Amino acid sequence: MAHHREPGEVHTSTYRSNRKDGTIYVYEKKSVYDPSVGYDRILSRTLLGKIPAGSSEMIPTRPRRKPSKPEESQEVEEPKEVKDKKTHLSYLRIIETFANRSGVTKQVKLAFRGDRGTWEKLLTAAWYCFATDGDTWPGMVQWTTKYVHNLPYATAISEDMYHDLFVKIGADESARQRIFLERAKLLETEHLLALDSTTIETFSENLNTPGSSQHKDKLIRKVYKVIYFYSMEGRQPVAYAKIPGNIADVSSVDRAVQELNAINLNKKHIEIVADSGYMTDENMGILIRNGYDFVLHAEARISWIAALIEENQERLNGMETIIDFAPEYTAIDVPVSRKLPYQRKRGNKEKNLQRGDIEYFTASLHVLIYYSTQQKGEDDRLFRTRFIGIKADLLKGAYVDEKDRKFADKYMIFQKDAEGNILKILPNVKEIQKLQRYHGYLVLITSKEKDPESGLLKYRHREYIEEDIKNHKAHTGENRPRKWHEDTLDGQLLVQFLALCMHESFESFLRNLKNTLALYNGDVEHDKVENMKLEAALKNWIRKTSLHNILKWYEACDYIEMRNGNQKTIVLDESKTKRDQLFLKRMEAQSAQE
Repeated sequence: MAHHREPGEVHTSTYRSNRKDGTIYVYEKKSVYDPSVGYDRILSRTLLGKIPAGSSEMIPTRPRRKPSKPEESQEVEEPKEVKDKKTHLSYLRIIETFANRSGVTKQVKLAFRGDRGTWEKLLTAAWYCFATDGDTWPGMVQWTTKYVHNLPYATAISEDMYHDLFVKIGADESARQRIFLERAKLLETEHLLALDSTTIETFSENLNTPGSSQHKDKLIRKVYKVIYFYSMEGRQPVAYAKIPGNIADVSSVDRAVQELNAINLNKKHIEIVADSGYMTDENMGILIRNGYDFVLHAEARISWIAALIEENQERLNGMETIIDFAPEYTAIDVPVSRKLPYQRKRGNKEKNLQRGDIEYFTASLHVLIYYSTQQKGEDDRLFRTRFIGIKADLLKGAYVDEKDRKFADKYMIFQKDAEGNILKILPNVKEIQKLQRYHGYLVLITSKEKDPESGLLKYRHREYIEEDIKNHKAHTGENRPRKWHEDTLDGQLLVQFLALCMHESFESFLRNLKNTLALYNGDVEHDKVENMKLEAALKNWIRKTSLHNILKWYEACDYIEMRNGNQKTIVLDESKTKRDQLFLKRMEAQSAQE
C-alpha cells in the first residue's frame, strides 16, 4: 500500500544518476506533496557524492568553504542581499505565447501526465528548436544555461540529458499518439487535411527505416520519409509518420491512413487533398474503404482520363464553364463509375477470400477537368526547355540519368555514325504532338466534390502546405537528422514536430497581424495620424523581417531585474521602441481573445 503524505509534509529521499563513463552521482531530493496537481513538487536537490566507475564506495562532496569572519575589532556593516540578473523576457514571452497558442504546451502535459520532468524537458527542447531556427542540439546546453530560470525545465539541460530524453520519448509511441489525438481535437467540424511527405538523407548504418532511393541530386542515397497531415484551414500540422525512404509516395497512403485511424478522427468531416504522386486506383480504394473523402490531382495523360478529355472537348470550350475567380480556366464535372482494387485486411468465407487477396468494388467518382490556354503555353515552354537541355547534354556526351534517358528515347530521333556516336538529334514529332494534346489540362478526382470552383479552391489551398513543409525542414533542422539510432531519431522528430507547430502558429499570427495593421476602423484614438504611422511602420517591419530575425530582435531587447531584499525593480531597455511595444501589445491582445 502506497504511503499517504499530508499536504505540506516534506519527504527526503536519495536517488542515483548513471553517467556514460560508469560514474554514479548520488543526490538527496526533498519534495512536498501538492494536492492541487496530484503529485510531488521538488523543493531541492543536493549532490551528496559520487561513486567512481568500478567502485562501490561513495566519495562525499566536499562542503563549501564558509566565508572567513572579519576580526571582532573591525566594524563591518552587514551587506544587503542584492541579486541582479539580466533576462530576455520579451523573447521568451513570445516563445511561450506560441507554445500555448499552438496547443503544444497543453498537449505535451496531457501526453506525459504524471511525468513532470519529461514534459518540462520536452517543452524546453521544443522551445529551443523553435527559437534557434533549428540549431544543432549541443547548442541547447548553453541556451538552457543562459535562460535557465525562465524555461519550463528549471535546470540547464546537458547533452546526456537531452540524449536520454530523445531515447525515452522516441520509444513512447502511446505518448506520441496522445499528442496527435489532442491536436486532432483542434480541427473544425468540416475539415480539409493535406497529405504530403518529405524525404531526408541520413548516413547512419544503425537506423531501420532508411532505404536506398534516388535523392534530389539524382544519386542513390540512404533516405527515410516523413508523411505529414496538415490542417488546411489553420495551416497547422496534425500528425506525422516515418517510413522507409524507398517506399514511393503511391505506396505510402496505406501507412498514412493507419496513422489517421489511430487518431480516431470523425471520418465524415475529413477530406484529404493530395497531389498526383498519390493518385492511383489502389490508393483511391484504400481511402474509400477506410471512409475518407478525397481530392486527388491526376495526370491528364492517364489513358482513361485522356479518353474523358477527348469526349468532353466541346463542353470545355463554352463560356458557361469559365471559373469566376480564375477566368483563365474553363472546367466541367464528369461523373464516373470505376472499379477499384482493395487488399483485404481480413478473410471472408462467404466470398472465399483470404487476408491479402485483392477485391474489386465499384465507386462513384467525380472527375473535374480544367483547361487553360495560358497554362498550355507554359507547359509547352517547359517541355521545350527540357528538350533543349537534354539534347545539349547528349551532344556533349554529358551524364544523363535514367529518367532523362527515357525522355530522350521517347521524344527524340537520333542520327548516329557507324560507331554509334550521335551526329544529330531530331524531334519525334508524332510523340510530341501526342503529349502536347494534354498540355494545359488540370484534372482532379474527387469522391464527393461536384463543383469545379470549390474543387480548384481546395487544391490551390494545398500549395501553401507544400511551402510550409519546406520551411519545416529549413527552420527546425529536420534536413540534418544527426541521429544514429532509431529511438533517438524518433524522439528528435517529435521535438521538431512540436517546434513546427509553434512555428506555424507564429507565422499565422504574423499573416493576420499584417492584414489588420494601418486600417481605419472608426475609433477616434485608433485612427489618429500618429497611430496610423506607427502601425504602418510595424507592418513594413514584419513584411521585410523573417520570423527568426523577429525573435532575434527581441532577444536583444533586455529587461534587467534588480533585487534588494524583497524589493524588485525592473528596468526596461531603452532600445525597445514604440513599434516593438505595439507588436507585443497586439500579440497579447490576440492571445487574450483566444
